[in-house]
Amino acid sequence: MYKGLHLQPPLATAAEDYRKIFKDKVGFNTQIVCAHVRLGDTIRNFRDRVGKRIEPEGSWVADAKYMKLTMGWFDEKLSKNNVFLVFSDTLDVVKGWNISQYSSQSVTYAGDYLLHDKLNTSLIEFEILLNHCDHQLLTSGTYGWWAGWKSKGYVLYSELQYVKNNKILPKDENYFPPNFHLVYPCPEDIDRYCGVKEPKDPNWNNWKLDLK
Repeated sequence: MYKGLHLQPPLATAAEDYRKIFKDKVGFNTQIVCAHVRLGDTIRNFRDRVGKRIEPEGSWVADAKYMKLTMGWFDEKLSKNNVFLVFSDTLDVVKGWNISQYSSQSVTYAGDYLLHDKLNTSLIEFEILLNHCDHQLLTSGTYGWWAGWKSKGYVLYSELQYVKNNKILPKDENYFPPNFHLVYPCPEDIDRYCGVKEPKDPNWNNWKLDLK
């Protein structure tokens, strides 16, 4: 299954070409942190506060505070030898957060550059997210989950995925691969984030990671 998570040409070729162009732009040794921010379907289904959890029950979505914590974590962990490549189904909302203020490193929005007349841009983005990122900054949803499962680098993922009666869904109902660093909410206020947990097994599936 792991090796099978690839698209076929010409989509895979377009994704590889994009990575080469992007690497030429930012530098070969610069590490690409792909940030996948899922908002669209959740916001459309629940007309609540954009970028907040849904009350009193519903799917959690990321907000600017989440991005601030996680982007800062990557800057520190990678000694600022990184750039952020942002994917989202609601890119206009994410741009409105002005997340570039949370990192001294470059922030690029994939949707601004992946413009192709004949190919499905969304599928090209999915191929890049799955196979051409060094690390993953993820929010929620299966789209990002698979990218994190397949990643050989650092993976940040929100522990808060669903809330009911102001409580987090029991952890045994959510499966997080043991290489995920979980971003956890504050017990007294689940709209705030208190930090990032170390993964249960950073070398899960015998992947050799440089965790220095």
